[in-house]
Amino acid sequence: MRQHSWHQGTRILITNAQRLYGPEIAEHVIAMLFAFSRGLYRYIPAQQQGIWDRNILSASQIWELEGRTLLVVGLGGIGTQVAWRADALGMRVLATRRSSRERRAAVAGRARSSSTTSGAPTS
Repeated sequence: MRQHSWHQGTRILITNAQRLYGPEIAEHVIAMLFAFSRGLYRYIPAQQQGIWDRNILSASQIWELEGRTLLVVGLGGIGTQVAWRADALGMRVLATRRSSRERRAAVAGRARSSSTTSGAPTS
């Protein structure tokens, strides 16, 4: 954990824990993508009501993540972790970052991933 500073003379210490929790948060993001893409938001309430209807969602409302495009807003520690996992699932990953620094080598090396900086596409 990297210590940033004491907040404006107060006794509040501001730190950054992205390296500690980045993988867990990224896995949660991917889990939510799976849940949404499979329509669990509709099936879980129905199951709680004792209803099991396979036609709650049409086939067009349930989709695969492979081949889909994911935009990662902020390619920091957590965003990079999300991008790696999405790339591993065969998703096309686009990303933005606030700074104009070059992409991290670990992200740039992903074959299907592409990145943007400051809203402008890079190659």
